[in-house]
Amino acid sequence: MAAARSGASPEYDIFDADGHIQEDLAGIAACLPEPYGDAYRRGELSFKFPPFDHFHGSSPNMTPAHGRGLVGPVEWVEFLCEVGVEKTVLYPTQALAYGKMRSIPWTIATCMAYNDWITKTYLDYDRSRFSAMALVPLQDPAAAARELERSVSELGMPGVMLPSHGLPQHLGSPAYWPVYEAADRLGCSIAVHGGCHDGFGFDDMNVYAPVHGMGHPFGQIISLAGMLFNGFFDRFPNVRVAYLEGGVSWLLMALERFDESFESHIPFDRDSVSRLANRDVAEYLIELIANDRIFLGCEGGERDLEYVTRSVAPHALMYSSDFPHEVTVDTCRDQLAALHKSALDERCVQGILRDNARRFYGLEPAA
Repeated sequence: MAAARSGASPEYDIFDADGHIQEDLAGIAACLPEPYGDAYRRGELSFKFPPFDHFHGSSPNMTPAHGRGLVGPVEWVEFLCEVGVEKTVLYPTQALAYGKMRSIPWTIATCMAYNDWITKTYLDYDRSRFSAMALVPLQDPAAAARELERSVSELGMPGVMLPSHGLPQHLGSPAYWPVYEAADRLGCSIAVHGGCHDGFGFDDMNVYAPVHGMGHPFGQIISLAGMLFNGFFDRFPNVRVAYLEGGVSWLLMALERFDESFESHIPFDRDSVSRLANRDVAEYLIELIANDRIFLGCEGGERDLEYVTRSVAPHALMYSSDFPHEVTVDTCRDQLAALHKSALDERCVQGILRDNARRFYGLEPAA
């Protein structure tokens, strides 16, 4: 039965664009299709997701959430009520690394099981509070397109999460166009999310904090580059894309570096970059943002948030709690207070806290 809803605080009518679940591996495994389900129940298979990288868990780190117990739908609703959040869109934790899976049949089965499990565990618990993004097996684009169709049409999900790092090819690769064609036909959302931080050039770093600080934005800017410079946004005009958990500052670097580099390194095969061949890259990117094609996740206290909001993306930033990872109720309240105390006008603040995410996910306000 769905939990009783508590209305959002009048001050904080908030739509959380990026929350996370803690996977119940046994619960997901119980949703595996055959023949994997029977093999798991007979004890012939173990179920787990690949490790993120060699950084996670390899050094002692303390976070504000240190010592928190397991979080499920009940604890999530408690958090939403305490912070004053109306609704959250849920993303995985361990499964952020699913792009590193290599057995195609196993990846297909795992994605289906995850989508069925999160639907049963969270969405069916309270759809007024929870939505969730699907996992699809990009390792087999045709199967991924079918699973995206099922997840959106049958399970009621607003779109798909793609890993920013770990897949065999970057996200702009034509290999994934069957998935994007399905997304374009459905008019659904695509969210690019990081989590794996190896292979970016700092594999020998001995302290985790800078790895975390660099890993997310590195994955996002690489993903945007692959999609932008391979004509994704022209080829699939009905798809909205969000780049989550990398903050907002990396967008400024993308605007400057992509634009200047393209002026002096224009590809010989200009058709490969579609509309970019005949125009300013920064202008094109800003146009995509203004037309609700590109969104960014943000927190409340980022140093460049006001500048990015005013100068580049007044309607594209979406508040993301990241609960239950490195945050607590108090740290989320502090971020929200910082946003309200900023010099942004009320319309921009309302957009960041609510309206932009509703447009990106295509979800109507809760009744």
